[in-house]
Amino acid sequence: MKIKPTLNTIINRLTRPLIHYLQWRMLWEMPPIHGQGKFVYGKQCSITNPIINTRCGDVILGNDVAIGQNCMLITGSEDYTLTGLERLKSHSSEKRDIIIEDGVTINADCNINGGVRIGKNSVIGMGSNVTHDIPPNVYAWGEPARVRFKLEVINELDRKSQPAS
Repeated sequence: MKIKPTLNTIINRLTRPLIHYLQWRMLWEMPPIHGQGKFVYGKQCSITNPIINTRCGDVILGNDVAIGQNCMLITGSEDYTLTGLERLKSHSSEKRDIIIEDGVTINADCNINGGVRIGKNSVIGMGSNVTHDIPPNVYAWGEPARVRFKLEVINELDRKSQPAS
C-alpha cells in the first residue's frame, strides 16, 4: 500500500533547494554596496552585516580587518541648503574615501564617516562615531571617537624571542 505524501511534504520537497540556496547567499555574499565608488577588501577580513555607502568615495579595507555587527561606513554627504528631491540628488564633489589599514578591529554599532583613515592595528570601541583620522596602534572610542590609550603591539618576531612561561 502506497502512502500519499501530504501537502506539507510536497511543499517542503519543492522549497528545500530554494531555502538552502538563499541561506548560502546570505552567508557567503558580500554586503550590499550603495553608490558609485568601489569597495575593496584584503585577505582574511571578517565583515558582519554592515551598511557600506560609496556615494562620494571608495571604501578600502586592508588585510585581517574585523568589522562588527551593524556598522556603517558612509562616504556620502548632502548639501543641506537644498530641500526635497534636490537634496537627495546632490552629493559632495569632494572625494571622501574611507581607508582602514591592516589589522584594524571595529566593534559593533560604529559609524565611520567619509574622509577617514584608521591606522594599522587600531581598535574602535562599540558604538563609536569616527569623524577624523585615527593613528596606528591605539584604542579609540566615543562620540566622536577619541584615542583613549596606545596599544602595545607585539609582532611575531618579538613573540618568538620571548622565553616561554
